[in-house]
Amino acid sequence: MRSLEVLIEKDAFSAAQPMEVTADTPLSSLVPLLVDKLQLPQTDLFGQRLHYQLRQSAGAVLPENATLEKAGIASGARLSLEVLADGERDMPQTQRGSGSLILPPSRSAAELYTSDTLGDEAGFAPIKAGSTRKHTRRSVLLLGGLASMVLLGGGISYANMHGWLSGTQGTGMQSSGKGAGMMKGSPVPSPTVQQAMVPTQARALTDFTRHQGTVRVARWSPDGKMIASGADDANVYLWDRNGMAGNALKHQASVRALAWSPDGQRLVTGAGTQVTFFDSGNKTILGHSMRAHTNRITSLDWSNQGARQVVSGGMDRRALIWDTTTYRSLRLFTRHTTAIYAVSWDAGGNLVASSSQGGVTRVWQASNTSEIHGLLMDGEHSMRATAFAPVGMRLACAGSDGVVRIWDGAVCQRQGNGQFGLQCMDTPMRIQVTKTSLRSLTWSPNGRFLAVGADDGTLAFLYPERSQKPLFMVKRNAPVLSVSWNSDGKHVVSVSGRSATIWELS
Repeated sequence: MRSLEVLIEKDAFSAAQPMEVTADTPLSSLVPLLVDKLQLPQTDLFGQRLHYQLRQSAGAVLPENATLEKAGIASGARLSLEVLADGERDMPQTQRGSGSLILPPSRSAAELYTSDTLGDEAGFAPIKAGSTRKHTRRSVLLLGGLASMVLLGGGISYANMHGWLSGTQGTGMQSSGKGAGMMKGSPVPSPTVQQAMVPTQARALTDFTRHQGTVRVARWSPDGKMIASGADDANVYLWDRNGMAGNALKHQASVRALAWSPDGQRLVTGAGTQVTFFDSGNKTILGHSMRAHTNRITSLDWSNQGARQVVSGGMDRRALIWDTTTYRSLRLFTRHTTAIYAVSWDAGGNLVASSSQGGVTRVWQASNTSEIHGLLMDGEHSMRATAFAPVGMRLACAGSDGVVRIWDGAVCQRQGNGQFGLQCMDTPMRIQVTKTSLRSLTWSPNGRFLAVGADDGTLAFLYPERSQKPLFMVKRNAPVLSVSWNSDGKHVVSVSGRSATIWELS
């Protein structure tokens, strides 16, 4: 039995590990050993089985029926383990995604955008039963010269993994043990099981171009009939799917944030340091405050449950809870040490997630501003956008490194002392979207898909429970600063430059 010492990269965020492995073991047997030894997840955040393949770094995927020796791998080679979605498991290796970003060809805005990064769910072949062929004790994996794992009899007994990496398993976000930081008494809507249409393309329907400055934000009304958009021209327009708008709601500064009330009858905006509440019907001001924030407001969100309060976040490192009856601030959250870029309510209306320039995301109770577990952090990358899923407790954060991270927002399995205090050490699901900063994200109404906007003009659509690569992408000519999903699940609005565009998904 001949052995090789190779360098294994388990992800893009960890240093390569030297490992001594057998050269004549089929990769179909060796890969599971590597996965088990490196303690990689067996299931993703949604409970889907994960499958792995070995690739030469910056090179080709190694055939599963080959050995390292037959594949021409020598000692000192650098290899990477990469995850496959269930649907890719039975695709020929020549058809599997390479992990690179596939952009649609340049077309006019009215044409269809699509890519072949990942097809419709119905197009995947069913998962085949694994091989039952027995292997001998020769399938040995060594680390640092010591035998660490032996394949006996018919296969490997995997450890029971709790969710994505070291987090919880499934979408219900319930811990099987006494996980640190479990939120109690926070009822949220349960996900409904349904056959969701998997979007594979987007068609531009309407371009709204009334703004005279960079458009910063656009949001669909809850009934899906109107859009509110705010821009550097200090105006907010309310417009329909055909791009028809009335008079602007004028402000004193650039409008960087806005949110609709759950019934669609009111609108809250953030312009400079001023929070203003409007009647969306007659466009009258219901209340405003210029002194609660001391620096520019960056984000607003209106809870659709419980007391139906508003949360605001700003460059002053503050997050405030607002009473939507008196239009006065109720509580102040001051745990961040850098500017807050994004705030979001959970589906139950009890928790707020706030993300910062320093890469820290904190989850706290709106009723008393106490944090429910240690801060979330995965490298010092600014978190430019944050959103709880509309069902369950998944929390998605869009980073300046082009990566979307998804945590369980309510439960932390492992806590420890970090650079900024008590920290949740759970590893998030990571989806690399681009190489440039992400600026916006939104969940689909059913909580299955994500739309993400980036600095390089990419508008990407993700299906996290099926793949760690985008479904498809649309390329714009300016940063995608805001994206919002319509309640019908079939339309998205995005903003780039001085325009906002409605997209139809199919």
